[in-house]
Amino acid sequence: MKRFLGIILLSVVFLPLAAQEKEEETLFSGKVDYGWAIGSYAGLSIFDDQISIMDGFRVEWIINKNWFVGWQSYETLGSDLDAPISSEEEEITMDIKYRGLLVGRMFKSEKLIHWGLEGLVGWGSVDYHLKNGDREWKEDYFFAAQPSVFAEVNIVTWFRVRGSAGYRFVQGVTMEGLDNYDLWGPVGGFIFRFGRF
Repeated sequence: MKRFLGIILLSVVFLPLAAQEKEEETLFSGKVDYGWAIGSYAGLSIFDDQISIMDGFRVEWIINKNWFVGWQSYETLGSDLDAPISSEEEEITMDIKYRGLLVGRMFKSEKLIHWGLEGLVGWGSVDYHLKNGDREWKEDYFFAAQPSVFAEVNIVTWFRVRGSAGYRFVQGVTMEGLDNYDLWGPVGGFIFRFGRF
């Protein structure tokens, strides 16, 4: 009997304390919804005071319809940038590529038109080459970071069009005729996204 009363007394004391234990806080609570998207980018940017056409590709993993993480690449299209060095042989042009981890946040993505923020952190390369040949003249690598803001339109459930504007920062350029600030510049364009949103 004493043992039974002791168990009841312990239950009365410790059960309310256990009930007061708070639920663990997490970034995503409840059911977590996942989606995915792939996208093609077309836009413009400025390198060394020259405007260049850019293209690119992205892959995204979407969490709860608002957060996404993925991979993005950008590159200049064709040899349309003049290199800041010269050669007696022929004209020297330059190409620039960069890519990296993409993280972003969409706000009210279920609305027809919505907006968001994203950032890219990665690396890239710049190379000089002869315009009418494929001989590479010089090449260098750099760190790249690019924050952007975007607005997006939901066309159908599996297709969206996004307009984005951002600014590219680079570090580590040691090419003859170029420094980091020559490759800093605004970036803007359109992304055509396909997937399960």
